[in-house]
Amino acid sequence: MAEARGRQAKHSFSFKGRARTKADVKRASEATFRDFDSIYREGSRSFAPKEGDYRLRILPVPDSAADDQDDFSYPIYVHYGVGADNQTYLCNAKMQETACPICLERNRLQNKATEEELKELAPKGRLLVYIVDRDSEEDGPLVWSAPRSVVSELCKLCYDKHTDEALFIDDHEEGYDISFTKEGTGLHTRYTGLQVARHSSSLHSDERIQDLWLEFITANPLTDVLNYYSFEHINKVFSGLAPAENAEEGTDDDDSEDDVRGAQPDEHNDPRNDSEVDVTDEEIDEEDPPWVEDEKEEDARTRLKRRAEAVKRQRRAS
Repeated sequence: MAEARGRQAKHSFSFKGRARTKADVKRASEATFRDFDSIYREGSRSFAPKEGDYRLRILPVPDSAADDQDDFSYPIYVHYGVGADNQTYLCNAKMQETACPICLERNRLQNKATEEELKELAPKGRLLVYIVDRDSEEDGPLVWSAPRSVVSELCKLCYDKHTDEALFIDDHEEGYDISFTKEGTGLHTRYTGLQVARHSSSLHSDERIQDLWLEFITANPLTDVLNYYSFEHINKVFSGLAPAENAEEGTDDDDSEDDVRGAQPDEHNDPRNDSEVDVTDEEIDEEDPPWVEDEKEEDARTRLKRRAEAVKRQRRAS
C-alpha cells in the first residue's frame, strides 16, 4: 500500500521544466548579470562573438527601417570607458542631436588636453546589423554592433568594380552567408578569413521560420533596440558620482582595435587582386565588460589616471 501511495505521489508532480526549449536552457546558461549599463533596450538580444569561427546571415532592411537606413546596417556612435567602471553609452550628440556631457567635456579641453586624451573622449563609430548565427539558429535574429572595418571589407567583396556586378547578401530569398574567424581579445582582436558564400540560399529552408524572423525584424527595427540615457545619468557616471544600472552580459563592448585580415572574395566575385586585407580602425570590439580581464582593468586605470591629470592641468591653467 505504501509503495502504491509513493507511485501515486510521484505521478501527481508536475515538472514545469518540460515546457522549456533547448534555446531557453542555452540562454540561461549564458546569462550572467553585472552592474553595467547597456546600449540596447532591456529584452534585446545581441551577438557578441568570442574567439573562433563564425558563419552568419545578415538580414535585410524591413520597410519599417529608418528613412536614413538604405542598406542592412545602421550607424551608431558610442562612448566607451565612461566612469570608474568603464561604462558604454550611445552618444546623444551624434545620435539625437542633444547635449552629451562627454562631448561637452571634450570640447572644453580642446586646447588643454593631449591628443590621446581627446581621442579617449571621442565617440567611436559602429554599424548595427541584424544577423542569424548559423550555428545557433534557435536564437533567431540577433543585433550585432559590427566593426566598421568588417562591414567595409564585406561590402568590397560584394561588388566587382570591373564588371559592375553586385551580390545582395541580405536578400532573404537568394542571399549569401558570410564567414570569418575571430582571433584574440581586447586590444589584440583580429577578424580573419572574411568570406562570402559561393552559392546563394534562402534565409531559412523552412518558410514558416523565415517568415517569423522577417516579422520580428519588421516589428523591431534597429533604431528601436537602442537604449539612450539622460544627460544627467551619463554625467553622473562620467564624473564618478553614480553607479551604473543592471544589464545582461553580452550587450556591451570592450576596448580593442578591430583588425580585418585575409578577406577572401567569392570565386565569381573578385573585386581585388590582393586577397589579404589589413585594416585597423579606432573601434571597440564587442565582448565582455571591460573589467573582466586584468589587462582591461589596467587599461581602465590608465585612462582614469590620464583624465585626472587632464583635470588637474586645467585647474592649474585657470
